[in-house]
Amino acid sequence: MKKVIILLMIFTVPVGVYGGILQTELRIDANIPPILEYSVISDPTLDITDFEIEAGEAPRETVLSITSNMPDGFLIVFENEGNLSATATAGGMQVEIASRGHAQIAMPFTGSAPTTYHIDYVFYLNPDTQPGAYPWPIAITITPL
Repeated sequence: MKKVIILLMIFTVPVGVYGGILQTELRIDANIPPILEYSVISDPTLDITDFEIEAGEAPRETVLSITSNMPDGFLIVFENEGNLSATATAGGMQVEIASRGHAQIAMPFTGSAPTTYHIDYVFYLNPDTQPGAYPWPIAITITPL
C-alpha cells in the first residue's frame, strides 16, 4: 500500500522590484507495508453429545481477532479436514463446507484496528455418529483479496 502526501508550501519572498510569491510543491511518498494478522481468541472443541446426535447437528463458535490494513479486504478460508459437513457464518455471510472440502468468505475493510469476528458453525451429524470427543475439523487461514 502506498500513500502519497502532497504539501503545498507558499513562501513570500521579494523578487526584484516587482515583488511576488514563489510557490513550490513538496511530494512525499511513504510505503506502508501490508498488515494481515489474526489470532484465535476462543477455540471450540467438538465434543458430540447424545442430544446433538438426536438433533442431527452440533453448533459451535470460534472467535478471531483480525488486524488488517488491506483496503480491498481479505478472505477467511475454511478447510474442512473432517468427515462432517458444516456451514460457517461470519459477518452475516454463510457458506457450506463439504466434508474434506473448503470454502471462503470475503470480508470488507473495516479499519486498521483489531476487529473481533465471531464465526458460527453448524456441523451436520451422520446418523451413525457416536457421542464423544472429536478432533476439530476446520482449519482457518486469512489471505488478502
